Amino acid sequence: MSQTIFFADIDTQFDFMKSKGSLYVSEAQKIIPKLKKLTEFARKNNIKIISSLDTHLNNDKEFKQFPVHCVADSSGQRKIKETLLKKRIKLRTKKYSSKYIKQILNTYKQIIVEKNTFDVFSNPNAKSLFKYADLVFVYGVATDYCVKACCLGLLKLHKQVYLVEDAAKAVDKNTADKTLRQLKKKGVKLISWQIY
Repeated sequence: MSQTIFFADIDTQFDFMKSKGSLYVSEAQKIIPKLKKLTEFARKNNIKIISSLDTHLNNDKEFKQFPVHCVADSSGQRKIKETLLKKRIKLRTKKYSSKYIKQILNTYKQIIVEKNTFDVFSNPNAKSLFKYADLVFVYGVATDYCVKACCLGLLKLHKQVYLVEDAAKAVDKNTADKTLRQLKKKGVKLISWQIY
């Protein structure tokens, strides 16, 4: 029996991915070629990409903990071009009907899901989208925050979860290994995309 594969592309946005970004994740620029290959692989193999898009208002409470970043409609909020497909749609945080979710899954190759917390599942549509996947490959930034939250959320949905280690970066190198160990212990499989 064949399994439905989705890619989960987490927060690959200018403010996190580029050194001039306001909340640059150390060494994130180094994984951009790998992200480009993953995007191209998905396009060629008709794999859906569910992308999270960190989205904040100017006075967001998260800015008490982190510098201002990914403000809605700013250049810093934009996804980097290497992670974009032509046929895509963006979903706001309002709840859409299951009929509409099915329709966009049948129409678009990439669905970009806005969120204003670490967790992509804070957008009510994420759960409805990932419901249609059996196996999910997760990558992006940051391993110790949003990537981790995505992996844990997918496990709660009883999905097979693969974290593409060489296409992800952590904010804190000191906690990166601990995060990976925790995820592995919970059932996330750690892989390198070089095996494909």
